Amino acid sequence: MAAQEHEPCHSPNADFLFEYRTALVRVADARHPGEARLPGEGRARPASHRERIRAKMNGTHRPPESPSTPVPAYRTTLVAGRRKPYDTWTFAVVPEAVHRQLGGKAHIEVRGSLAGIAFRATVRAGEGVYRFPVVREVREAAGVGVGDTVDITIDADHEPRPIEVPEELQTVLEQEGLAAEFARMAPSHRRAWAQFVAEAKQPATRARRASKAPAGIRARRFPGQH
Repeated sequence: MAAQEHEPCHSPNADFLFEYRTALVRVADARHPGEARLPGEGRARPASHRERIRAKMNGTHRPPESPSTPVPAYRTTLVAGRRKPYDTWTFAVVPEAVHRQLGGKAHIEVRGSLAGIAFRATVRAGEGVYRFPVVREVREAAGVGVGDTVDITIDADHEPRPIEVPEELQTVLEQEGLAAEFARMAPSHRRAWAQFVAEAKQPATRARRASKAPAGIRARRFPGQH
C-alpha cells in the first residue's frame, strides 16, 4: 500500500509568531541603526563598545566623565605636617564639602590653581584632614609658604600624568634591585616616594631620603609610615 502524503500543517499561531518576531527586529533596528547582524545572532555590539574593549586591553581606556556641579573656589591657610617627614612639607587642606564634590574617594587626582599658579596634585587623608602637598615649584612661583592664606580653584583631574622619578631615587632602586618592584607599586605610592625625594632642596638631603626608600618600598609603605 502506497504511503499517503500529508500536507504540512499550518497554524494561525505560526503566522502570529512570525509577525511578532519581525516586529521585534524592526524595533531593534530602529533603536540601533547601522549595526550589522548575521542570521541567528543577537544584536551586534556597536563600534563604540568594541573601541572601549580595545582601549582597556591597550591600557588607554578612560572612563567617561559624569556631569557634576562645578567645585567652588575656596580660601585656606597653608600648613605644615605635624609628623616626620611631613613636618617639612607644605599642605593645602581641602574642606570636606569640597572633597565630597570631587568624588569623596581616598585618593583623588586633582588640578587647579593656587594663588593664580596652576598645579596638579593628589588629595588624600592625612592627620585628620583631606589635603594635598604644595610642591616647591608652585610655592616659589606664587611667592607663598606655610602660614600664608591663598585662594584655590580645584577640580578632579582625569588626564594621565607621568611620575618623574628623581635621579637619586632611581640610582638607589637600581642598586637595590628594586626598579621592577617599584614599577609594580600603586601610582599613589610611587608618586609619594618620588615627591618625598624631589622636594628636598639639597643634594645630600635628597640622597638621604632616597636611602630610606628601599625599606618602605619592600613594606609597601608611604614615606613616614612605620
